[in-house]
Amino acid sequence: DSLYREFSNYKIKTYFKSDTYIEYQNKARETITYKEGHFACNPSHQTLGMSMEPMDVEMAKAYAHTIWKSSLYIPAERNFSSTFSRALSSMVLNKIPIPTFLLEFMSIFDQAKNEYDTFDIPELQLNFQAGEREMISLNGAQTPYDESSSGIQSVLPMMMTLRYASKVLAYKRFIIEEPESNLFPENQVKILQTFVSILNEDLKNRNMIITTHSPYLLTALNNMLQAGRLLKSAPEKADKIGQIIPIPCCLSTDYVTAYYLNNGTAKNIIDEEFGIISADDLDNISNIVSEQFDQLINLE
Repeated sequence: DSLYREFSNYKIKTYFKSDTYIEYQNKARETITYKEGHFACNPSHQTLGMSMEPMDVEMAKAYAHTIWKSSLYIPAERNFSSTFSRALSSMVLNKIPIPTFLLEFMSIFDQAKNEYDTFDIPELQLNFQAGEREMISLNGAQTPYDESSSGIQSVLPMMMTLRYASKVLAYKRFIIEEPESNLFPENQVKILQTFVSILNEDLKNRNMIITTHSPYLLTALNNMLQAGRLLKSAPEKADKIGQIIPIPCCLSTDYVTAYYLNNGTAKNIIDEEFGIISADDLDNISNIVSEQFDQLINLE
């Protein structure tokens, strides 16, 4: 029941149908299943340094609650934070319906802004200054934050909250919706590299779930996986690899999985032989569009 309440807060409860089946097991043998309208959670004691015997129901609930509360959810609606921030108190007092997940995110974002008088996103040459009027500096030009572009209003709360949650609140799990929102492809890749760098700071204890519609992110992820494979097999080439992909952004396939969702089914798109995302799944729509163009050319 507690899970369903959370799903209602996150507006995904209706996604669960009568025939929905989900099974997930991680490398610590913790398993979550959903079948015939019910969830079953079977975390192992190994995570807590105990025996491998299954937990009882109450201990499993307590464990799941701990995991849930130590996870940061960064929603696609994060760009609303600049609009709602100053009016948040009055909106709550007047009982204006705001999704719980958005309120929780905005609360952490406000904590982050109180923590940082200034915040840099160097990969985008972007700087935020707190104050009576929050300001953005981009390539030397200043703009009030609430008047900045939709890309800035999406990327700033995402990056500031992620850094604050990982450094100050010591969160270990991050769920990020559509980090590419309103960003040019080049900047999408830079942001993904920053994500991976944050994960690699404590790779064995941190994990991140990213949902995306961007083929650029998938291609960039593949490059980081390939760089990680090469770094592992030929460490003497580290300098040359680093000139192409920064070493902190190299990834091991052991820590990555990728799924393509289509018609309610999740398909694993990691090529087991090569340890990278299958080329056929990277950007299938571009292939279709290219074929259409070729067909039109052939009609001339």
